Amino acid sequence: MADLPRYESDAWCFGCGEANGQGLRLAFRRTGPGVVECTYQAPEHLCGAKTVVHGGIQATILDEVMGKAIQAGLPPELAGRRTVTADFSLRYRQPAPMGEPLTARAEFVRLDGANIFVKATLLDREGNELTIAEARWKLLATMR
Repeated sequence: MADLPRYESDAWCFGCGEANGQGLRLAFRRTGPGVVECTYQAPEHLCGAKTVVHGGIQATILDEVMGKAIQAGLPPELAGRRTVTADFSLRYRQPAPMGEPLTARAEFVRLDGANIFVKATLLDREGNELTIAEARWKLLATMR
């Protein structure tokens, strides 16, 4: 997302880094104020059970899309500030099928001091909720 801050270190990020040949290389799109989505089709080597996307990969996808929703939802005076995941809650509701496009959607919920609250959902092609997450992120004190 060109309108969101990019950091040199992000190039190697397992979730979104373009330079990481072993990473997921997730690409994001803004779909509303503080709302971001990405679509991903997991290759077979990222399975948990034979036909299901590994739970850790699902968690990674949701964590990444929440981070981008934060960048999209921060007020202008905080744009460019680094954030980190502080608490992360995940609920697996239905198996996430391998070999099918999955959509991860995240929404910036609120900012409370240095705490940022976000939520995300992993959806199948019909829009059924497969996995849901909520998280609290922390706004870092420095701009780097």
